[in-house]
Amino acid sequence: MMHPTRELTIDSDSSVTKIDQIVRKIKRDIEVENLKSHQRLLSISEFSKQHKVSKDTVEKAYRELQRQGYIFSVSGKGNYVSKAIVSAKRILMVVDKLDSYNREIYSAFSRKLGNILEVDLQIHYNDPVLLNEVALSSLGKYDFYVIVPPPPDTIMEGEFESALGGIPVNKIIVLDGISSSTTLNCINIVRDFSEDVFEAFSSHSDLFDRYRGIVLIVPDTVNQLSYICEGLKKFCVTYSKSLVIKSCLEGVSLNKGEVYIVYTESHLADITRKLRNSLYLRGKDIGLISLQDSVLNELLDITVVTGNFEALGETAAQLILQNQVLPISNAYRLIQRGSL
Repeated sequence: MMHPTRELTIDSDSSVTKIDQIVRKIKRDIEVENLKSHQRLLSISEFSKQHKVSKDTVEKAYRELQRQGYIFSVSGKGNYVSKAIVSAKRILMVVDKLDSYNREIYSAFSRKLGNILEVDLQIHYNDPVLLNEVALSSLGKYDFYVIVPPPPDTIMEGEFESALGGIPVNKIIVLDGISSSTTLNCINIVRDFSEDVFEAFSSHSDLFDRYRGIVLIVPDTVNQLSYICEGLKKFCVTYSKSLVIKSCLEGVSLNKGEVYIVYTESHLADITRKLRNSLYLRGKDIGLISLQDSVLNELLDITVVTGNFEALGETAAQLILQNQVLPISNAYRLIQRGSL
């Protein structure tokens, strides 16, 4: 029988380093017992010749496997699989789309889990058929399945549950919206976005004392629009402010004593142009807030209210490690700058 490491393939075009590819694939072979306890690995020279990689690369990969406890070295004889290995668990995260929001969650989530769990990422684009295909093709390959479900208003009742057909309920973790959208008896991490938006504004309510109202300009296509609106409505009722909600800038004129909240950079640019052509002072007569932080907003000294998605991903990972089901709060925060 051919030695498992002879069949190992290395992708020279991959963004993953050759060292990491070797480490991951040998770890997986050990975990599924393709490589048995005390089995000898190919020597550094054999591996280098077989896979056309440098000896230094193989040596560094073996050294990392030793550090993690997967193999041990016997002087003059070579490297061997350790006696007992605690298998690293694997997670498949399936999100609705690969936007900056989901990227931050995925990155923080993976980083928090570290070597304890390996996380792969796929996208379902709010398509139950595609989600079902992903579920079927990945069945049995992962220890946990973290799913960001489609918004409830985009699918029929029970469609999400059907799309996950075959995945054991005890392996499913739903990273949901403001409330549970599934009847599955699984770990369901609930995020209360509308309350987070309210808290973000309320914690800085004194900044709005000079303003009488808020104008929110957000396209209808923004996923979190309903949560943002709900949180702002609650804030305006609590602090006696007027609220106008628009999907575009058509017909919007600047009025003294109002705060303009925008989502897109084009709307931010248009409001900024209007402000420069007016007699109003930004941060005094007119307030300006962006719902997306960026280097440009920092350079322009624009106040932002944005999701603290890194903290959300870390908290989600921690809850999974502890097998807890709790609401995750503080997903939004206000970063004060000179425009408010």
